Amino acid sequence: MSEELKAKLAALCSELDRADNPELTERLKPLITSIEQQLSAEGDGATSDEGSVVTLVDELVAEFEVDHPTLSRIFADISIKLSSMGI
Repeated sequence: MSEELKAKLAALCSELDRADNPELTERLKPLITSIEQQLSAEGDGATSDEGSVVTLVDELVAEFEVDHPTLSRIFADISIKLSSMGI
């Protein structure tokens, strides 16, 4: 997994912790885990449905743009990193 992407995922987790919003955390933690698993699987040569993760990340960018601009910015960075990796 790209070191930059690892850093973005860590920043996302930190921001979720600071947000102190259990509903938001409950919703986003599985996505973070899914991204990490898919990136690990990519390194093993396994195939998975990565496109759905990128689509979801892009949807979250739009959804959080107004209410959670920091989360939206982090998701946008993650989407760019995933796209640059060919995912």
